Amino acid sequence: LVEILVVVVVIGLGAGLITLGMGHDSAAALRQESERLRGAVEHAAQLAQWRRAALVWEGDGGGYRFLIATADGSLQEEADATLSRHDLPADMRVRATGPAGDAAPLRLLLRASGRNDPYALTVESPAGRWSVRGDPLNRVRAAPAP
Repeated sequence: LVEILVVVVVIGLGAGLITLGMGHDSAAALRQESERLRGAVEHAAQLAQWRRAALVWEGDGGGYRFLIATADGSLQEEADATLSRHDLPADMRVRATGPAGDAAPLRLLLRASGRNDPYALTVESPAGRWSVRGDPLNRVRAAPAP
């Protein structure tokens, strides 16, 4: 009887740990989306230099995409899988801020020369905010926003 009770307790603990591990961790999801955005922008900046053609990051609040200029001057969505359209989870938003902390357009030019303007993108959710910042030397960092 004691052996059966021990087995039941072990199974119960295992099931409890699995349930906790499978729970939705919105703070971890926010960090993951911020790191994904950081990696995509960094990749796009390097790709613009390598191709010698500017790329444009464009956000719409609930997601973002990268665009490239065509021969006729219009913009079309980038074909690179890493830079294709990405929709954020329903409870997350992305916004851009200017140097003074004010709202900025959700459009960022990544020049072929590699000399990009500093920028700050913020990914927000009920779990908090993360900032993705780039400097003129194409160093991109993601960190919790103050």
